[in-house]
Amino acid sequence: MLLMFIIIIIIIIHNNNILYIATYIKMDESRSTF
Repeated sequence: MLLMFIIIIIIIIHNNNILYIATYIKMDESRSTF
């Protein structure tokens, strides 16, 4: 039960990291165009 809870938290954090990296790459691309 506790292990499942930890795995769910890791998945949520991992998804947030992917979104953060994707938005950072988009910002970096828009910054390089200026």
